[in-house]
Amino acid sequence: MERIGGNDRRILGTDKSTAMNVQQTSIECYNKIKESGLLARCKMEAYTALWHTRPATAAEAYDWHIRKYGGVPNLNLFRSRFTMLKDEDVIEEVGERNCRITGMNVIVWDVTDRLPKKPQRKKSPGSLRQEYMNELIKNLTHFHARVDIFYKQEVLDMLNLALLITKTK
Repeated sequence: MERIGGNDRRILGTDKSTAMNVQQTSIECYNKIKESGLLARCKMEAYTALWHTRPATAAEAYDWHIRKYGGVPNLNLFRSRFTMLKDEDVIEEVGERNCRITGMNVIVWDVTDRLPKKPQRKKSPGSLRQEYMNELIKNLTHFHARVDIFYKQEVLDMLNLALLITKTK
């Protein structure tokens, strides 16, 4: 398994010691991700391509990948992997510029020094509905205890209706 290190360090800023430290943690992170299999193969291919070309656009990283490993060109698939990697917090947007491959003004990406995190799943409409109903019931119960006696029955009716809705999913 190929490890990154040694002469692969690049100076990122004007302060060489800070840049080297940041770079070293990034190298360690890359090696840990690669050795432990924290990313699926397809994501690891995109991550590795960006690692070797960083900072780069998706098309530039993809071009490096195709020249090194060959394969059927599918830039859109590679771009979607960058979005997944961003959601897992292992790459980030660092700016925009004209891409050397496409000539378009596009996002420039770079690797982070963080291990992948599990992206948050979006809540299903059903669970959101339940969450809203629970909040409504809580608020109506609180309001019912404080409302004027003339409106207590109306609030109680709304509360019972909300309870009925949550039971008949």
